[in-house]
Amino acid sequence: MDTRLYNQSQKTHECRCEIMILVLGYANVDLVARVPKLPTSGKRVTATSVDIFRGGMGANCACAASSLGGEVHFFGSVGGDIYGNFLLEDFKTHGVKTEYTPTAQKTTKALISVTPNGERSIISEPFEYKPQQLREFLETSLQAGLLYVDGYHLGVAQKELGLARSKGFTIYCDLDGAIDTYEKSEILEYLDLVHIAQVTPHIVQGLLGTDDTALLLNHVTTIIQTSGAEDVELYTPTSKQCFAVPKTNVVDTTGAGDIFAGSFLHFYERSGRLETSILQATEQAAKSVSISG
Repeated sequence: MDTRLYNQSQKTHECRCEIMILVLGYANVDLVARVPKLPTSGKRVTATSVDIFRGGMGANCACAASSLGGEVHFFGSVGGDIYGNFLLEDFKTHGVKTEYTPTAQKTTKALISVTPNGERSIISEPFEYKPQQLREFLETSLQAGLLYVDGYHLGVAQKELGLARSKGFTIYCDLDGAIDTYEKSEILEYLDLVHIAQVTPHIVQGLLGTDDTALLLNHVTTIIQTSGAEDVELYTPTSKQCFAVPKTNVVDTTGAGDIFAGSFLHFYERSGRLETSILQATEQAAKSVSISG
């Protein structure tokens, strides 16, 4: 995660927020190749550069939220290897708390190809889910807060999400990855435990076979739809609102949705207002796509 994305001079890791943010999701090491075009089957493409970055939906989200200030705990698995140490160092830099981060057999790694216009392809290893630390944390917590879960973990963390809801936590899910991991009917059932869902038009089409995002309100009460440089849309049972995305020079779209999610959680934790949190998160996500990695 590139520390230039945030206002580092305003970090306030030492202060304790009224509401804490728990993050359950992927943490992985990304091998990113800058290519003129995405490779096709049987073809070789020469990259202009290949670099290693910290990444993963959950890790990106946690670093974004913590870098803006506040108490963020990470519960995605990190390997007990050199790559895991690489990730843990970054969490420490951004102020993410890892006392309860479970140790996996190995750190998840991903191969990412990125074109000059920001188009990308991703090949990733599977994650290892270890729920014990999150479950124990929730069972003993005397303080409610926000719990983020990525789409990959949505189907395996049902008991933990139910426990979090019973403890008064607000559940935020970025559904990216869910339609590649679970059956459509399963995802719609899982959404019963979620308060706020982050989607894209592609996800909505894959889930419902239509572009009518409002139909998801039958399963979740608040929907935030992002769509690259297009408006961010907010759906609630009573209204639909649109928020313009700031214009920026797109270098790399990798992780932009994660930056949006983490930033939104931070601002929503502070204000409790959906609209202002979306506006501020959109600005942070726009900054992120102007930086490689």
